[in-house]
Amino acid sequence: MSSIADLPFSCEQADNFLLGGNNIRYVKSEQRNLGDSSQTFAFVAKYGQVEIELVDDVIIPHWFESAICKILDFGNLKPGWDSYNAKAIGIIAIMPALELLTEFARNGCPPPEIIPVPNGGIQFEWNKEYMGMEIEIISPTKVTAYYEFFETGEEWEGSMFPDGSHVWNALKFLKQNAG
Repeated sequence: MSSIADLPFSCEQADNFLLGGNNIRYVKSEQRNLGDSSQTFAFVAKYGQVEIELVDDVIIPHWFESAICKILDFGNLKPGWDSYNAKAIGIIAIMPALELLTEFARNGCPPPEIIPVPNGGIQFEWNKEYMGMEIEIISPTKVTAYYEFFETGEEWEGSMFPDGSHVWNALKFLKQNAG
């Protein structure tokens, strides 16, 4: 897949923009403010045949839009962005990261830290006093996860495919204990 690192874009520039011709389309249209914790808006990201959509009247967390922008801005990172030999963050990692982020929002997960990874991937992290969790996206089919419950010492590491139930159960625990 091609990298979009040479295509300048930023969520601050406009509510509607195209990246690389018709490669990625991001559309945000705010409908109403529901207070500090949520708002409704339509979000569409497209790349080729892949489309991610979060439509009007879906209540989303306040952190969702800035997280979208952060992931999209990783497309500006050029090879060597870490002063070493880091790969550019390409569309092959950006699109599945947006899909997962949308699922986190739909399921009421707490906001993750979002970090570019030198291998060209994107990592989501949650560090709480009771647990730590990481999900790393390299491509649509290569998504790995790790979590540890600090009190019990229980930990798990592996691929989210074909069965991501370990990860979703840990996220459910994270959601129930956030606050």
